Amino acid sequence: MVKGVESIIIIDDDRDLSTLLERRLEGVGYHAKAFCNSAEAVKWIRETPPDLIISDVKMPGLNGFDVCDLVRNNLKTQHIPIIMITGIDEARQQLDHLDARGIYCLSKPVDPDDLSKVVRLALDSTCEA
Repeated sequence: MVKGVESIIIIDDDRDLSTLLERRLEGVGYHAKAFCNSAEAVKWIRETPPDLIISDVKMPGLNGFDVCDLVRNNLKTQHIPIIMITGIDEARQQLDHLDARGIYCLSKPVDPDDLSKVVRLALDSTCEA
């Protein structure tokens, strides 16, 4: 990751969406890296903890809740804020039951302005903790 630039990992099995989010975030000055495979992303996160994680909820293999649990249960990564992206009402309800500290939610389709606001909010809240 680039020193002095906030790093963001994006996890979504939809390659088009993950690439779009990566480009959008890179375009506003973040260092973003997209993964379509959640297990590979978790390995990367453990080796090179980012400043923020953006994860889809519904994915094959490790879903967004699994990713969240793995990140939260690791001392090296438990402080990282997570933005969960979902278009599924059931998943949004499950998000309400999570320990919401450091977990944010965006609905699909992701609005670019909302993305920017929530990313800044999540990163700023990390600085205040």
